[in-house]
Amino acid sequence: MFVNALLAVTLSQNSASSPRLQTAPTELPVSNFTQVGVSVFDLQVDENGAVKNQSVLYGEPPFVEQSLRSSGQWAFGKTAKASQVSATFFYEPQVDLPAGKFAFDVPVPNSGSDLQVPFPVRIVDPGHPAGLSRGILVLQLGLNPSGSVEEIRVVQGPPTLSDDAVAAVHEWKFCVPPGVNDPTAIVVVYFQELKLNVPAAEQSTGEKATLVEGTAAFAPIGSEGVLDTDDPAMLVFRYGTAHWVLPYPLVTNIEYLNSDTPADTLVTVTFSGTDNQRETVTFRLGKATALSTASVLSARTGKPITFRRSIASRDLNALSN
Repeated sequence: MFVNALLAVTLSQNSASSPRLQTAPTELPVSNFTQVGVSVFDLQVDENGAVKNQSVLYGEPPFVEQSLRSSGQWAFGKTAKASQVSATFFYEPQVDLPAGKFAFDVPVPNSGSDLQVPFPVRIVDPGHPAGLSRGILVLQLGLNPSGSVEEIRVVQGPPTLSDDAVAAVHEWKFCVPPGVNDPTAIVVVYFQELKLNVPAAEQSTGEKATLVEGTAAFAPIGSEGVLDTDDPAMLVFRYGTAHWVLPYPLVTNIEYLNSDTPADTLVTVTFSGTDNQRETVTFRLGKATALSTASVLSARTGKPITFRRSIASRDLNALSN
């Protein structure tokens, strides 16, 4: 499995010169977590570049505690005046296969009018480059007053990470408070190795399923396998010697389609795919298991299930042809 943690540091330039991040030791992410984690802080940096105070703007445990420990060790270059620095940490849940790029929004705190530093409102995760085991990439950004990324400089990290990460971070968006001139940002991307082998115990879990329709090119239509909803972080379709992973945060809608055929039914999952495009997958399941699977999906994502009217068995059969 892999863990991909994104740390974004936005430097407030109320002074004549913003502090330049020189060293950014990062603690390894909490192990075996199964949820997306986001934490945002307002850091107080003195003239010597040391972090003297940390205020939480957004986040929840255990990610807040770990992020605070890491950012508290950062060192910036010396400046004429003390400054404020915004630090954002994003943690993905562990998955078995490489994840593609996707975007999500971060809500501005209720006290948004009191913000003293830029706040990330749109984050694009670069995913995990194929074949990479581990790596840390540090980027320095230049933002315009509207919060868009205008410039990116690679500070350090493996060249194999640069292209995907730079392309994704170019799409980040910040809320820049009034009075912050020439805002800049430092982004540190932490990758951990993938685990491509699925344990035998996991292969035996889930419900029998057949892929009958879908826009995601991950398996041929008609593939038979197992739809596993036991993992609290993701839906997994295991077919043949391969498997496909769908993190629950990407799911946007679930439909349970009743059928005139007593033995089976359909469950359609709509999700945000590559480049945030809308994609769908439809699985044929046994009627008894379909209800339980749909209930688990709904509980995991918080999205309602739409119960559609029954369809004729000939229409159901047509979907799988």
